Amino acid sequence: MNKFLNIFFFLLLSTISVSVFSQSYNMPIYGYSEIHTSSGTLFDDGGSLGNYSIRANGKTTIYPASSLARITLKGTYDIENYNRTKLIIYNGDTNSTQKLFENTSNSNGTISVQSTVGPITIVFIVDSDTPKSGFELIISVCDICPTLPQINTQVLTDSTTLITWNGPTPNGGWLLEYKNKCNFAMGTGTLIATNDTSIILTNLEHCANYGARLYTPCDTSENSCPRVIVKKCWIQCQCELPITFSGTSTIDSIRVYWSHPEGNIDWTVLLLLDGEVIDSTITTNHFAVFDSLSPMQCYVVIIYNNCHNVSFDSICKTKFINICTKCPCPEVFNLRAYSTSHSISTLWTEPNDTIEWTVELYKDTILISTIITNDTTAFFDGLIPNTYYNYVVYNNCNDSIICPKLGDIWTKCVCPIAENIHISNVSNGNVLVAWDNDPSSPGWILRWNRKGTNSYHFDTTITNYITLPIADTIGYYNLVVFSYCDDFNIRCADSILFINMETAGNCMNYTDLYSTDVTATYGTFKLPYLFNGLFDRGYLDIYSRHTVHLDTSERDLRTGDALRTIPKGEAASVRLGNWDIGAQAESLTYRYEVDTNIYDLMYLQYAVVLEDPDHTPEDQPRFTLEILNENNQLIDSICGFADFIASNSLGWNSVSGTNIIWKDWTKVGFDISKYHGQVIKVRLTSYDCREGGHFGYAYYTLKCGTKVVTSTACGETQTNIFSAPEGFSYKWYSSSAPSTMLSNKRVLEIVTDSTQNYFCIVSSLDNPSCSFIIDAYAGRRFPLADFTYSVNWQPCFFEVQFTNNSKISSDGINPLPSGIKCETIKWIFDNQEEQFIDNPIKKYSSSGDYNVKLVAGLADNLCTDTLEMIISLESPTGILKIIGDSSLCEGETTTLTSTLEGDYNWNTGETSQSITVNPKTDFNYMVQVMDTSGCPHFANKLVRVHPNYDFIDIYDTICDNYEYNAQGTILIESGIYRLELISVYGCDSNVVLHLMINPAFSDTTHTSICDNQEYEFQNQVFDSTGVYEIKYNTMLGCDSIYLLYLIVNKTYSDTIFADIYKGNTYRDYGFNENATGFYSHNFQTINLCDSNIYLDLQVDKVMFPNCVTPNGDGINDIFEIHNLIEQKAFPENELIIYTRQGKLIYEFRNISKKEDFWSPNKTNTPTGTYYYRFKGKRHDKTIDVIGVIEVLR
Repeated sequence: MNKFLNIFFFLLLSTISVSVFSQSYNMPIYGYSEIHTSSGTLFDDGGSLGNYSIRANGKTTIYPASSLARITLKGTYDIENYNRTKLIIYNGDTNSTQKLFENTSNSNGTISVQSTVGPITIVFIVDSDTPKSGFELIISVCDICPTLPQINTQVLTDSTTLITWNGPTPNGGWLLEYKNKCNFAMGTGTLIATNDTSIILTNLEHCANYGARLYTPCDTSENSCPRVIVKKCWIQCQCELPITFSGTSTIDSIRVYWSHPEGNIDWTVLLLLDGEVIDSTITTNHFAVFDSLSPMQCYVVIIYNNCHNVSFDSICKTKFINICTKCPCPEVFNLRAYSTSHSISTLWTEPNDTIEWTVELYKDTILISTIITNDTTAFFDGLIPNTYYNYVVYNNCNDSIICPKLGDIWTKCVCPIAENIHISNVSNGNVLVAWDNDPSSPGWILRWNRKGTNSYHFDTTITNYITLPIADTIGYYNLVVFSYCDDFNIRCADSILFINMETAGNCMNYTDLYSTDVTATYGTFKLPYLFNGLFDRGYLDIYSRHTVHLDTSERDLRTGDALRTIPKGEAASVRLGNWDIGAQAESLTYRYEVDTNIYDLMYLQYAVVLEDPDHTPEDQPRFTLEILNENNQLIDSICGFADFIASNSLGWNSVSGTNIIWKDWTKVGFDISKYHGQVIKVRLTSYDCREGGHFGYAYYTLKCGTKVVTSTACGETQTNIFSAPEGFSYKWYSSSAPSTMLSNKRVLEIVTDSTQNYFCIVSSLDNPSCSFIIDAYAGRRFPLADFTYSVNWQPCFFEVQFTNNSKISSDGINPLPSGIKCETIKWIFDNQEEQFIDNPIKKYSSSGDYNVKLVAGLADNLCTDTLEMIISLESPTGILKIIGDSSLCEGETTTLTSTLEGDYNWNTGETSQSITVNPKTDFNYMVQVMDTSGCPHFANKLVRVHPNYDFIDIYDTICDNYEYNAQGTILIESGIYRLELISVYGCDSNVVLHLMINPAFSDTTHTSICDNQEYEFQNQVFDSTGVYEIKYNTMLGCDSIYLLYLIVNKTYSDTIFADIYKGNTYRDYGFNENATGFYSHNFQTINLCDSNIYLDLQVDKVMFPNCVTPNGDGINDIFEIHNLIEQKAFPENELIIYTRQGKLIYEFRNISKKEDFWSPNKTNTPTGTYYYRFKGKRHDKTIDVIGVIEVLR
């Protein structure tokens, strides 16, 4: 504590008393200290001049030097708020839990406390980066005075009272102080000193209130410990009062009763109404009865003992009670009511079955109906739906409403309400909404808007699902589903709030914090799950402890804008915790039923921002994940638990000038396959530090995936790259060398080989014992789409289970025997809903034919295969289709017939099974059929209407080099023709054709040139062989055609690029050459065109290495056949590498690039001698070379 002493004041104190220089003590930084003293000064660990430490957790107990004394502390403090610095003073030793002081509300001020048991314990806990001056507490003691007994009073006469007490008389005797006032300040009354244990007070005032205190001379000492002084109050009157006093009532009477040990006292009992005495009695009994009273009236009853026979105004000791008479009429109890859309039923319980009840129904305070009944029910019908009513039930015993019982209720909506609204799928900006099927619904209206905006969108449907086009920015949306007939009354609708995020992989819908499958808690570091509830004031608010971030461009301010709040590729994240301090902790728990047919892996992608106070690991801020069972018990403490603790030593990022560290987005995988068929709970918890001075919070996404190896290539490929699931550690092996690890990376590059399989041991990053194995086929890979389905008829809807059977194939026809699944799956349903899980379940609300498409893919859908199937759903009552023409000519009619028996409701308003329609324009006819089981079915048929043409005039012109064919009638002369034609839609058309035939012209020229010449024709230049047509339009629009037949003869000024293998001779075109060079010949063709032929000759020769050193330096790492690729010496080739024992280790056909040569590293070939065989074939040479190659490592 920083101290500044005035020198003059210091000198003055020095001359007065040396006690000011008593012992000074400092709190320990950590641990415990003990002080035995009667005086002194206690400072924080910084002492009298310094600030306290940034980390402290010390405890000191001060004991008084005498066992008959108590410790007193007085002083000042200047510390930080309670989250960073805690100063707590306990009444007693270290076992005490009674607090005398705690800085929960103030960080500075004064302290004055005193122990009631002797010692005092001070606890000082610091978790701060900016410590202050601390505290200074002056230690002193007070003396304990003798124990005080209880005192008793007995009024002897109206002026005398006996006061008695028990116990030994202390040194100095007793002090009794009294006054004609119950409560008075010590020292203001009459004081009597005595060594006895009783005193008679005389000359007291009759009927006055008196008080007396008993204490000892010790209590008057300045050094005595303050305590509660024994006190007694009484009324100076010798008349008695009852010990207890109570009563009961009927309709017209009141009975009161009381208790007292004596049985011969005359008691006066008064009955008052509105302050006036209306009846009285004097009795020695312990009860009194007043009757002939008014019902439902409240009275006051007073009782006293008039031992002095004085008037009531002179009575000074009384007791009273308030009591009311009961209702004169019978009353109902347990009154309740139920409603439908047009009725209300009231029910009650009655005292007996002979009572006549009046039941009245009110709307807007207006009486609308009355029922008189001897039953215990009343039924009101013909009411308005969705309306508020009041009802009253009473017995009309006095021709008026007395003691009524009241109630209120709403009538229900007349239309059904959409129950269990949920988002089934979000894909490509389309949101599939569904709700429970309700056969009584005539249809639904959906209204949605982005949260916080007033721009509303509407859509309608007659089914229990609909796809909404919500391709806007990711965010919260409000959706309300109204029935067709509820007049947009919000009480007759249901709604949800959702985020339009893609559902692929979003198995737990982790951003829906309001879901019934999500539990939010908050508490402290020690009790993180103390309270249930969601703290969400928006993601920008410091007090939000569970919130969703939706801005993909947002950065975390506390990391210096270095950390993205949402990882790349994701649309949202959840934040757990905040940047407020106080040893806070909060959690979110997701309930999930594991089905490995859909997902068998769970991915946590997280980023953490923490202050690093350098506490012990168990006290640091942290972020945890636990997989629990339904009873919230940890299932597996090794594979189902992760603890991420703040630590600079773990390579986290730091923020300059602060103690903030942060971990960038990291993906961690968990194998959940062993929980198949179980309900698990995934609980995520964030913690500040235990001491409360440093914050911690985390961002995360929580999704699911499958144990599938993905690839970068498929089909006809020579190489491939396999990738295991993210978020684990890896060990790759091959089927040919299962004990040799090839790689510990997530990605493995391989050469396509149909004889090889690869497998990877995938392990938890923290616990290698938590692992599983995945396989990869190394041959050529093609997707093969296949699926089956099963139909389960539920009451009024179909539940269809689709099963993906898509497998990898080596030929695109037959699946591999290993049954390896395809990497990606996409289901496309008839309503354009897309799903990306293996085995979806889809509900269909109506019978009919539905199109289902499955797209299976490999290598990020570089190769895909599609299977499309029509599934027919037939209910027990049949299948609904609309039979009839879908294409009509104008004026025609058609009959549309429903194939299903039941009650019909067409969108034309008709209710028969068949309807005859005569549409004027295209129209979509829809029918809802309520079958004999009460289930709705829906079908629609679009009928298109095409026009008829009745003697329409058509003007047309052709040229005489074309034929005019009017549906089989050939016209060759100009004129007017009446024709009966049929339109492309089969509709009659009577037309009047006005035909004009105009002349066309043509001319032809034949010639030839050499290819180094040009030919000019009709103002155009030509230099290539061909037939050229030049068109000119006449004034009448007909073509005038000039044809040119041009032959261009070669000069053969050409260069031949040829190659031969060394030892051969090139003899074509008159050449006779066997060395690399450039040669020429000149001659004239039969068409008299000069020609030059040039030969560019290359003589090829390949060379084979005899040694390979695969040390990774890029030099001589592979078996490279020189000139094979550069000279393209042998386009058809085959390279075979085998051991000295003849075991094949590498084979490749048609080497065309450097990567195709043999790499000992890729085949894990050790040092040794190997043999090669190279076969090459070209137009002029075939070779078969066998040689030896040394591998040196």
